Parts: sequence; C-alpha cells; structure tokens
Amino acid sequence: MGLDMYLSRKYYVKNWKHTEDKNHHIITITKGGKPSLIPTNRITNIVTEEITWRKANAIHQWFVDNIQDKNDDCREYYVPEEKLAELLDIINKIIKDPSKAPKLLPTNEGFFFGDTSYGDNYFLDLEETQKVLSVILLSNKNEKDIGEFYYQSSW
Repeated sequence: MGLDMYLSRKYYVKNWKHTEDKNHHIITITKGGKPSLIPTNRITNIVTEEITWRKANAIHQWFVDNIQDKNDDCREYYVPEEKLAELLDIINKIIKDPSKAPKLLPTNEGFFFGDTSYGDNYFLDLEETQKVLSVILLSNKNEKDIGEFYYQSSW
C-alpha cells in the first residue's frame, strides 16, 4: 500500500481508409507464439509505460499542482510535453544545487506517501526521472509519432 505513480504514453494507431499506406501501422499480437484472438484491426491506441515511481511524493505533488489543477484524485491526466520539460528543468536545478530542493520541489505528506526528508531516496527518484525525461524529450525532437503523455497516481 502506498503512493504509486505512472507516466504513460498513448500512441494513436488507428488505420483509416483515407490514410496513405506508408502511414498505416501494422500490429501483430501473439500469445504463446500463436496469433492472439485480439482483433488487431480494431486497435486504436497503444499505451507504453514510460516511468513508474513509488512514494516519490514531491514529484507527485508537482503533478497535482501543475497538471491536475490541485485535484489529488487518482484520475488520469493529460501532460503536455512542455510540462515534462518544465519538470526536467526543475530537477536539473535541484541536482546542480540540492539546497534548492525544498523551494523548487518540496516533499509532501500524505496517506502512505513515504519519507518527506531530502535524503537519498528523494535524490534517487530525481536522478531516475531526469534520465527518463531527458531521453523522452530528446527523442521527441526528431519523431513525428511521439504520442501523448498521461500521469496517474494510486494510493
């Protein structure tokens, strides 16, 4: 039990008749090496898990304040790519100067939200988030099909 958090990416993959063949997605699903019964011609979205956190309450509070309009309700929320860049910028500033952590990305108490100190776990969460967001934002610069990002928590 506790605060679990997820950043996912949804790719729209529906193949419309009017879309050029070169832009059609080919989806193959197998189970045990054999074709699955899932009708691939009716798949509209594919969701990938980009990062998960466990009890990273400061990052969670940032999403609540900046994405969820302060509604901490465990619903799924769309996250514009610019907001991910904003979060990465904050994390970069804190990693460069850890004394800025309480002001830029404060911890938050909550029901099973974990440690509220600015210790090793806090900075490990920031470093992992920095790595993932850096890769996401760098790879998106040259891609057309970058998908849409969504944040959701559970506690």
